[in-house]
Amino acid sequence: MDPSTTVPTYRCGRLGSRSSSVGSPNKQAVIPIPLSWFVFLYLALFIAGLLILWLGYEILRKYRANAIARDRIFCKICGSRYTDTSSADLLTCPSCGSLNERFIPEGY
Repeated sequence: MDPSTTVPTYRCGRLGSRSSSVGSPNKQAVIPIPLSWFVFLYLALFIAGLLILWLGYEILRKYRANAIARDRIFCKICGSRYTDTSSADLLTCPSCGSLNERFIPEGY
């Protein structure tokens, strides 16, 4: 066998050995990935991030809407609307003095 036609071999040896593949032009240091897969993965991760942000803001928006709706009270006797931030379930209407139950929205 002619020494000029032999393929160089690489071995995982000690640091600093000449046969190491580090820095060799024949070995790749990165994972080979086609451009189409790279674009697909990039777009998929970007859309997944947008979906996570959207769901987070939607949950936060519903929580705030329920908190605001819980503080709004509608009197069934006189029809007035008022806001009460206390934690009591029976509230006195400031207009007519009747007792009203607090409406608890779904999912609260």
